[in-house]
Amino acid sequence: MQLRSRHASLISVGLGVTLFVLSGAALAADAEPVTTTISAVTVYADRAQVTRTGTVELNGTRRYAVEKLPGWIDPESVRATLKPSSGRILDVTVETSFLAEAAGDAVKAADAAVREIADQLGEIEDEEKVLKDEIARLESLRAFTIDKLPKELATRDISVKTMGDTLGF
Repeated sequence: MQLRSRHASLISVGLGVTLFVLSGAALAADAEPVTTTISAVTVYADRAQVTRTGTVELNGTRRYAVEKLPGWIDPESVRATLKPSSGRILDVTVETSFLAEAAGDAVKAADAAVREIADQLGEIEDEEKVLKDEIARLESLRAFTIDKLPKELATRDISVKTMGDTLGF
C-alpha cells in the first residue's frame, strides 16, 4: 500500500487516513492501524509530495488507518494504492482529530502565559477607561470654570472664598 499526499497549509492538528479495503467477506468493526514509513519525497515550489509505504494483510473486507500524519496535509490530495492489486480500495477518508487537552508542559505554560497577559490587558483597558472618564470630568470642570469665572469677575467683586466655592463646585 502506498499513501501519497501533498502538504499545503500549516495547522496544528493530527490527521488520520482510513482505508476500506475489499478482498473477501466481512467488515472489521475498528480500523487496524498501519505502520508506514516515508519512502519518497518530491519537493515542488509550493508543496511536497510525500509517499508513505506500509504492509497490510488482505483477507476479507478490512478497515485500515494510517495515523499521526502531519496536520498540514491537504485532505483532497491523499491517495492510496495497493501493490500487488489483489484487493480493491473501497474508500479513502481523512479524519481530523483534535486533542482535548494540551499534553506538553511547554504548551500548558504557554497557555497560562496567554491567560495572564489577557488578564493584564483587561486590567490596562479598565484603567484606560477610568482615566478617560477622569479626563472627561476634568475637562467639564475646566469648561465650567473658563465659562463661569470671567462672567463672575465681570459682574461683581469676587472674594477668595467665593472663588474657592466656585472652583469647589
